[in-house]
Amino acid sequence: MILRPTGKLDLELFVDANFCGLFKTEPDFDKNAARSQTGFVVMLSGFSLIWKSQLQASLACSTLEAEYTALLYALKALP
Repeated sequence: MILRPTGKLDLELFVDANFCGLFKTEPDFDKNAARSQTGFVVMLSGFSLIWKSQLQASLACSTLEAEYTALLYALKALP
């Protein structure tokens, strides 16, 4: 891969979460089954700098809360 300077520094952040992503796919006794999953990527001028996917530490009560929590995780990862 050859990187060529373009003169633009565009910083982009893409975030997504799924609410209770493992619910009913994992055993009921597994405490991680109801946790939401977070994924994000930080891109600079079209190149990915930071990317991560993880289970959220707390239980979300709605899809909106899971999405805001994912955004919070992504913003904390920025330098």
